[in-house]
Amino acid sequence: MPSSSIDVWVVLRRSSVAAEDAAALGAALRDEAPAEAELLLWDTSSGDPLDAVAQAAGRAHRATKVFVERDLTDVPPPDAEAAGWTSQSFADLGLDAFARAMLAAGEGDAFSTTTPETASDDVTELVAYAGDAFDPARWLLVSDAAGPVGVVLPQPYPDEPGTGSLFYIGVMPDRRGAGHGARLHLLGLHELAARGCTRYVGSTDERPGRSRSTRPPEGGPGRARRPGPRRGSGCRRG
Repeated sequence: MPSSSIDVWVVLRRSSVAAEDAAALGAALRDEAPAEAELLLWDTSSGDPLDAVAQAAGRAHRATKVFVERDLTDVPPPDAEAAGWTSQSFADLGLDAFARAMLAAGEGDAFSTTTPETASDDVTELVAYAGDAFDPARWLLVSDAAGPVGVVLPQPYPDEPGTGSLFYIGVMPDRRGAGHGARLHLLGLHELAARGCTRYVGSTDERPGRSRSTRPPEGGPGRARRPGPRRGSGCRRG
C-alpha cells in the first residue's frame, strides 16, 4: 500500500460499484488512507455511490466534478464586461509568474494538488501534454480595472485535430460570485474556435465560482478522458 506520506489518494473504478459494496470499499479506504490525505473518487459510470463510499470511509464530501462535451460551431459572443478585459499571456509573463497566477486562481480547489513549491513544475507538465499544439500566447491571465480576474488555458489536443479543452480555468478568490467563471469559460471557447476547434471536452466543478481543470489522474495533467460525461468526487476526513 502507499506510504502514509502521500497527501492525495485517487480511487479509479472501471465498473459500477454495487450499493452493498460501498461500505466495504469505504472501510478499506478508512483503514488504509492517512487521515490527513485528500481522497479523490473518480467515476466512470453514472450509478456509482460516491457519497456512500465517502461516508463509509469517514470522509465529508466536498465537491463533484462533471466531464462534458459541446459543439463549438456556434459559440455566443462575450458580454460587455468581458469585452473590457485585458490579458497577459504565458508568453508575456513567463513560467514562474504565470504559475503563481494559476496557483492563486486555484485556491480552494478540492481537485488541485499544486503547492507553491510545485506550481512551476505542474505548469511545465501541462506544457508537455500540450505538445506541438502549445501556444504560449493563448494561455491567459485576464484582468479588469479592479485587478486580476482569473486564468484560462485554451488548448487544442495535439493528437486530435478539431478537438480542444481548457487545460485550466480558475477565478481569483476575491472575484468569485460575480459571473466571471462563465465569462472566462466563454472566452476560452472562443479561443479554441479561433484555433480551428469544433468540439470541446472538459470538466466543471459543480460549485459556482470554483476553479476548474481537466486533470483526471488516469489521463494525466490536462487530458480529459474522452468518452462521455463522468463525475469525480473530492472528500476529506470529517
